[in-house]
Amino acid sequence: MIDERDKAILHAWTVNADAWTHAVRSGTIASRERATNAAIRSVMRQLKPRSVVDLGCGEGWLCRALAREGIRATGVDAIPALIEQARRADPCSAYHCATYDELATLRLQTDVVVFNFSLFAEALSATLRAARALLGPDGVIVVQTLHPWFAGVKAYRDGWHTEHFEEFGGAFKAGMPWYFRTLTSWHEAFANVGLVVREVCEPLDVTRALPLSVIFVCR
Repeated sequence: MIDERDKAILHAWTVNADAWTHAVRSGTIASRERATNAAIRSVMRQLKPRSVVDLGCGEGWLCRALAREGIRATGVDAIPALIEQARRADPCSAYHCATYDELATLRLQTDVVVFNFSLFAEALSATLRAARALLGPDGVIVVQTLHPWFAGVKAYRDGWHTEHFEEFGGAFKAGMPWYFRTLTSWHEAFANVGLVVREVCEPLDVTRALPLSVIFVCR
């Protein structure tokens, strides 16, 4: 069931699809260029998967990066315009247009599921269970998200916020709701569906010695 917040998230990504694609491909997202893109690729190399499913793949940059390293990558996103951008840039990889609620219909199986800055909703249990169902034996779920201590929120407590993409220029047409979680809340979300956090990485902005994101590796 998609609630009003989920609809607002989907709407924001739909109307901002072109602007987001340009921001990613032109390298204007400083945190990604400084650390977080390299960090998620590094985690993938350490895991050495044969296959990865990128949930919330956007315009497909991570799938393309993994494919260049010989990893079979499949991208899934709910936004048709982003999936179209991904397919145009990478006709050899598989991309599916589906919401997280529709994952079971895709009949995918993989070694690793990755959410790379793509978990925005308050309720995560159903999505995490659906992701776990895609995993083969010894499969792993990897989540990269904003570091809760440096996410730009005024109060360190769970709650809804809106991203206006101001630092990426004026081409974005709508703000995007997203749900902030503390570190404790992230761990609780994983534990609620039987996932155990095996590793935590904190990619740093070396210019300021501050963490830009946090990566959870869960089994």
